[in-house]
Amino acid sequence: DEKHLLRVSKVATLFWGATFFLMKAGTVAIERRLPAGTASLAALLFLACRFTLAALAFPLVFPRILKAPRSALAWGVWAGIPFAGGFILQIYGLRVVEPSESALYTSMFVVFTPILMYALFRKAPGRNLLLGIALAVAGLWLVSPAAASIGTGEILSLLCALVFAAQIILTDLGTKRTDPIAMAWHSTGFAALVCAAPLAFVSPTPLAAVPALLRERDAVVGIAVTALLATVGSIALMYHFQKRLTPNRAAVIYTMEPLFAGMF
Repeated sequence: DEKHLLRVSKVATLFWGATFFLMKAGTVAIERRLPAGTASLAALLFLACRFTLAALAFPLVFPRILKAPRSALAWGVWAGIPFAGGFILQIYGLRVVEPSESALYTSMFVVFTPILMYALFRKAPGRNLLLGIALAVAGLWLVSPAAASIGTGEILSLLCALVFAAQIILTDLGTKRTDPIAMAWHSTGFAALVCAAPLAFVSPTPLAAVPALLRERDAVVGIAVTALLATVGSIALMYHFQKRLTPNRAAVIYTMEPLFAGMF
């Protein structure tokens, strides 16, 4: 029912809120294990490890997805493009902005989603939803520290919000047409490939440092929590329940994320 749907959505945003400081701390820990010339790739290695672990865990938690229709793969890849792109923009923005500030800018998808919906489908949000979006934006700026100036980190975070808005819309389209959990699995696996592939062409490859990461607590905790709780848990919840919501309404619910990020 409606109350159950809202509770589940809040659980998803709770775990997402924790990912901001975990990704930042984990990336810093990984940088210590990489040669100076490849330290800038620590963020990409963090995401590659996160999504690979999540992709391996998905079938263990949801065995039925192994028998999902082939359409889940196609929709998973389509949604996986902005999924991977948004996280790459987000984690590189986190290198220069605080986690709570990153969460604020990322959650501007609440503005970009209705804009894209209108541009693509000529679906304008209703008056009540517009009011909700306005209140959500005002609340975001009240609970999160506003940046004194706009720099590279803020621009990357805003671009992340735009890309995530596209992902919310693709998720809405796909989950109404195929198995949503299998779609989430394929999106995660695609993101793992996108993040890992460039690392294989770097010499020395940062992938060789993966065993050493087991001695970095912040990296291990960050990867494990973001992979198992924030990806297998929250992304699965997002894909499963968003088919009952419009993209615009889902975006409003997801603005709980920066509140939890600030609390963490």
